[in-house]
Amino acid sequence: MAKNHNQTEKLEMLSRIFSSADVRAACRNEGIGSATYYRWLKSFKFQNKKGLVPKSKKPKNSPNKTSNEIVKKIIKIAKSKKYRFATHIKLHLEQDNVFLSVNVIIKILREHNCYNRTLIVKPNTKPYITRIHCLDKD
Repeated sequence: MAKNHNQTEKLEMLSRIFSSADVRAACRNEGIGSATYYRWLKSFKFQNKKGLVPKSKKPKNSPNKTSNEIVKKIIKIAKSKKYRFATHIKLHLEQDNVFLSVNVIIKILREHNCYNRTLIVKPNTKPYITRIHCLDKD
């Protein structure tokens, strides 16, 4: 099981393992793999204590993120109440050469409180579900 060790724990483990004769046995006693030890050692040699600071696994940027311009366009279309379904918004966007999946559009609408499943029943008509309903935050 992976455990996040802080900088001081890593430094102490490195010194104990480095001073031992059998690296694999020392790593086993410390509860880490020998590959982890050698990775920490390499990082320590090149960056000293800075190299032992736990690093975030979160990406620095998201290349596939939908641009703010397109998000604003989707919200504007949804607030116009011209389209009831995300598929209709998708078709409208495709006319402007913007190609997104229906799931992405729904996700954007949910993030902006514009997606809601509502059953509408009118007299003498068949009930239907409308899915786009923007809540104004005025």
